[in-house]
This record gives sequence, structure tokens and C-alpha cells, in this order.
Amino acid sequence: MKLFDSIYNPPERAPDQDEACDISSQSAPRRVKDIVVHHTSQLIELNILLIVTSLPILTLPIAWFAATNICLSLLEGKIVYVWHDFWHYIRNIWKPALQMGVANIFMFVLAGIGIAFYNKGGDLLGKSLSCVCVIICIALLLQSIYLPTMNNLTGLTMKQKWVNAALLVPVQLKWTLATASFDMCIVFIGVGLLPYSFFIIPLIGVSLLVLVNAECASHGLTTYVVKQRGR
Repeated sequence: MKLFDSIYNPPERAPDQDEACDISSQSAPRRVKDIVVHHTSQLIELNILLIVTSLPILTLPIAWFAATNICLSLLEGKIVYVWHDFWHYIRNIWKPALQMGVANIFMFVLAGIGIAFYNKGGDLLGKSLSCVCVIICIALLLQSIYLPTMNNLTGLTMKQKWVNAALLVPVQLKWTLATASFDMCIVFIGVGLLPYSFFIIPLIGVSLLVLVNAECASHGLTTYVVKQRGR
């Protein structure tokens, strides 16, 4: 029992201040690279936890929120105990994350409706409805880039988070497109290199997506807040 407690509730140790300062002063790509190089084992552990807890599709956003919080802690140079911290975040953020899970289900249903409208016939109404469905799905996907990070960094209500996440998509278009492009590249590489990628993605691929999303979203959010305060 004591051994389990020492693993699940590890003793606190002082963070490396030099490392924290060095990380915070780096550019976004270098910060991500340094996390991957120096925290590889933690990313692999996080990746496995994320995949296992995401097997029920509805729990994917909850696991994603928890993983985002861990990646933000790594990017801030904090000491992270992946197993302990992951379950701690799961217990604390499941309610707002579950709302995103319901939105994801709605998005998939909407995408299916759009495909059905498109395949049903070549009339203008069917194509128009399918285009509307696709636009809404893309908007929800882009909005979800900022939601997990905003949940960690702000004290807004869930409604305010959804509204502000939607506003950040066009306002911080650079970081939105950078994140979406990276996500698409990882997905295309993973699909294109099958079956070889089957042995790589389960190790670090998903946690790498979360890490890059967290870095880009936090940078975009911070840049926007700084600009607004400077006005």
C-alpha cells in the first residue's frame, strides 16, 4: 500500500528554476522540441494513458483536457508526475470536458447528415445543406483547439469559453492554421505510413498532438490578451 501511495502521490520536489526560465524564454517550435527531447518518457506514458482512457469515444475530450493540462505544465517548466496528475485532472475537469464530448458527437452526426444530403442528389438544396454542415463541423473543430487550453488558463464560465474560443479562431488565425496544419500532417503521415505508423502513433503520436495544440493555443491566447491590455 505504501509503495502504491508513493507512486500515485509522489513526494514534492522543488522545480529546477533555471530550466523553467529557459523554457519560458524560447520560441514555440524550440519549446516543443525540447519537451520532446527531454521528456520523452513522460510523453510516452501520457500517450498510453490518453489512448486507453479515450477508448469510449465520449471520454475522449475528458482525457484530452487532462493531457492538455499536463502538457501546459511541461511547457511552463513545472514538475509533472504524469500518472498522478492525469487522474487528478480527470476528477476535476470532467464536467466541462463532457460538454465538449457532447458537441463532438453532434459534430459527427452533423457530418453524417451533410454526407447524406450530398449523396442523396445533385440538387442545389442538397449541396447547400451539405456545405452548411461541413462549415459548422470545421468551425467546431477549430474552436476545440482553444477550449482545453482556455479551460486551464482562464476562470471563465463554460459559455464564455465557447464564445471566446470561437472568436479566437479568426482573431488568431496564424496560430489556428498552424495547429490545424500540424494536426493534419500527423494524421496524413500516420495513415500514409500504415502499417509502420501503427507502432509509432501509440507511443508518442497522440501526446505530440496535444503538446503542439497546447503550445499554439496558449501562445495565441496569451498574444491576444497582451495586445488587448496594451490598447
